Amino acid sequence: MDDELLPIGKLSKQANISTDTLRYYDDIGLLKPAYISGESGYRYYAAAQVETLAKIKELKSYGFSLGDIKVALQKDEASLVELYQKKYWALLQEKEKLQKTIDQLAEKIKTHQEVHFNEKNFISR
Repeated sequence: MDDELLPIGKLSKQANISTDTLRYYDDIGLLKPAYISGESGYRYYAAAQVETLAKIKELKSYGFSLGDIKVALQKDEASLVELYQKKYWALLQEKEKLQKTIDQLAEKIKTHQEVHFNEKNFISR
């Protein structure tokens, strides 16, 4: 494991995540610094934490909450598969609900346009 320590700015650039986000992750206990200077209180992160940030970004892209991500980071890869499956099924259910709403709105728009079109035809006669 690489024990190079990175200041928050360098970690931010390497992981392509804002320093504000990194500070927030620290506040909520999602990503803790590897070392905090006793003199200045400045926080340093292990270079290996760039990989952790990549995993956080990946999990966020799947729609996991930060709380869920915090738990997921403590699991092994086999346990993550179960977590992925649960999220997959939850997203499919959400997709079905959204599709019903989309279909209802499309029908409403179609009905409104037909009524509006008929009213214009009636007025022009």
